[in-house]
Amino acid sequence: MKREKLLFEQEEKGRRLEDVIELLKEENDEERAEELTKEAYSLIKIKFLEEGGVFYDDINEFYDNLRGDFIVRMESPERLIHSVARHEDLEIRPKKDYPNAVEWRSNYGSVGLRDAFLEGTGMLGGMVTVFGFREGEDIEVSDVEEREKNVFGRERGFVRIAKGVVHPEDMQFIVLRLPVDFFPEDEITLQEKKDIQKHGQSYIFRGFAFNESAEPAKEEKVAA
Repeated sequence: MKREKLLFEQEEKGRRLEDVIELLKEENDEERAEELTKEAYSLIKIKFLEEGGVFYDDINEFYDNLRGDFIVRMESPERLIHSVARHEDLEIRPKKDYPNAVEWRSNYGSVGLRDAFLEGTGMLGGMVTVFGFREGEDIEVSDVEEREKNVFGRERGFVRIAKGVVHPEDMQFIVLRLPVDFFPEDEITLQEKKDIQKHGQSYIFRGFAFNESAEPAKEEKVAA
């Protein structure tokens, strides 16, 4: 009986998430969009945890725990949610060869990853999502022309062109970026509150690790 109740609650939250996504796609009122984005974040967090994701509210710890090489790009939150929730492939089919991803590893720090928030498509309300994946057999990643690596004086040496299919097992992490006003206030950490007050921090970042990238955190929990 408890299991049936849990499944029912999960289905209800899943349906509500779909409703919120549709509402956000049509919402033009900023105040209402803020509230819907907060709700969307909370429901996405629940869904990703249900699907085996490991949650990080310390984004630096999150980056430090990632191992190996990744291709990272901005992607529509809706597409990522569906890929994770339904265990579906995610297709990347650019209409032309144009930078749409970056090549990144954790020891690069914010270098390169910063461009991931520019290379790709889609946002939902105030939410932007990037995801990292392994270069599987059905993904083709190629370099870009030199002129594409320097735009408006910024060095973009890690930008790449990705096309093909990302399978669920290739998905390694997802980062959510939300404006401070679009994030649930009760989930802002003490350090973030200090940074907002002292440095005017504009965004809140949250990370979810999947598949083998989730293992370091799981191992730490076992050891504890």
